[in-house]
Amino acid sequence: MGYPSPEKRFGDRFVLGAGHTIPLIYCTLAVLNEAMKIKHQQTGDDRYALPAPERVLSWQDLLGFRHRGGLSGHAEMEGKSLFLKFNTGRTGHGMPAAVEKPWR
Repeated sequence: MGYPSPEKRFGDRFVLGAGHTIPLIYCTLAVLNEAMKIKHQQTGDDRYALPAPERVLSWQDLLGFRHRGGLSGHAEMEGKSLFLKFNTGRTGHGMPAAVEKPWR
């Protein structure tokens, strides 16, 4: 199956409608990635292997939250959060971008 490749044109899209809830996403990713890393160390099974460290959000990245050069306080498609497909801000700001085609 392999690890998701968010940079691919037709990859899955994730739009966070309320961009200020991004700390929850960051924390969830950090815990998930740490669990995968530990499981890979325990089993050696490549299904649990993570890609290059520069693409994986870790708990250490959380220490730089809202600091210059660290994780942003808004949902942004850059760095270690490439799976986010739209930069969002206040509550509901990202919902128009989540709609694939306009309603007719």
